[in-house]
Amino acid sequence: MPRCAREISNSGCYHIVFRGVNHQNLFEEEIDFQYMMDILKKVKNEMDFEIHSYCLMTNHVHILLKERQMGDISQIMKKILTKYAMYFNRKYERSGALIANRYKSKPVETDEYFITLIIYIHQNPVRSGMVLKPNDYVHSSYREYSGKPNLVNTTFALSLMPL
Repeated sequence: MPRCAREISNSGCYHIVFRGVNHQNLFEEEIDFQYMMDILKKVKNEMDFEIHSYCLMTNHVHILLKERQMGDISQIMKKILTKYAMYFNRKYERSGALIANRYKSKPVETDEYFITLIIYIHQNPVRSGMVLKPNDYVHSSYREYSGKPNLVNTTFALSLMPL
């Protein structure tokens, strides 16, 4: 049975989720998290897309991103996942798939859902019991919203929030 085609976002925004195969950890050491961050920065510069929030959990990742050109999402994710899987497999002397199935991509079409999603992504480590407050988790974009943005475009989300 063929796979269903991905839903295309009219806004260009997508909630991306990918997991380790069999819920395997994607990040074993601190340097693995940093390597993923380096890949995100590099691919973001190459492909010219926006990241609005992210959270790197030990066995899965959430990213809210906006592509510039319709259809770029496939190339963006292919580059990110291929680079990381090659690094991880080489480092840990393993072979085979690292990412379970395909990454999930859900179109984000409304401002309300966009804001809800940013909150959901940043609450992930709290809900999982890893930290008490989102600010305590270093592998998410939460701190970029209260400090100086580095990888994340915070302007749009902050413009939607009442003061």
